[in-house]
Amino acid sequence: MLEPGAWRKRLAPATPGEREAALVALLRADVAAVLGYPHADALPTGKSLADLGFDSLTAVQIRNRLASR
Repeated sequence: MLEPGAWRKRLAPATPGEREAALVALLRADVAAVLGYPHADALPTGKSLADLGFDSLTAVQIRNRLASR
């Protein structure tokens, strides 16, 4: 686990494009982990979260993972 505020410190000097890319990568990795995919690249593209099996329980799990960062 990262120290509190580590993501904020990491993103502070980044450009807006770099911030977006880093946050998208983080979110994709967490979604993949919660939905049981081996890695973020295994997530199918072009599907809605509901089509991937995302529901209220997985939303809470994602929220908790992101909040811990």
